[in-house]
Amino acid sequence: MPSRRGVLAGALGAATATLAGCVGDGRQDGDEPTETEEEIHPDLRLDGTALSSNFPVELVEVESGDRALVVHWHGDNRHWHMQPLELPLDGSRSFRAVAVDRDRDEIPLGDDETYQLAVGRGEETSADLVDVEVVDDLVTIYGRSAGEGQLFVRIMQDGERVFLSPPIRTVVS
Repeated sequence: MPSRRGVLAGALGAATATLAGCVGDGRQDGDEPTETEEEIHPDLRLDGTALSSNFPVELVEVESGDRALVVHWHGDNRHWHMQPLELPLDGSRSFRAVAVDRDRDEIPLGDDETYQLAVGRGEETSADLVDVEVVDDLVTIYGRSAGEGQLFVRIMQDGERVFLSPPIRTVVS
């Protein structure tokens, strides 16, 4: 039988997660509710399809295959799980960007695809903090100077932004 302290600790943890607006640290295996066109958040609509309403974009570490960051979508309260993105000073990390549609199918990203990937610094992030290189669905981020800033993932179509991620808190040390 669990102790009173254990029950209280568990209840406090569950309440904290609930107040934070999310539970878990990545995409769940359960079924995602289906949506009608009217229920799709405008920021998730792409031309001819729509991104997943729970976990639309993730960054997967190329070297290990581990999920490094995942966008958790709560409508206007969206955020990345597993932040901050930590980069070594004078080093780099490479990721594969995965965009997922409402049916949980991967949306191809690349120069020869309908949608392209772009990753860039936030307006207040020093241009010296990181360099970013994108090739199709692969992004390599180089830590150039110690500090903190923000990165954004964008999905583009014909040069127009069709999706903007929430900011990724980024630390170079």
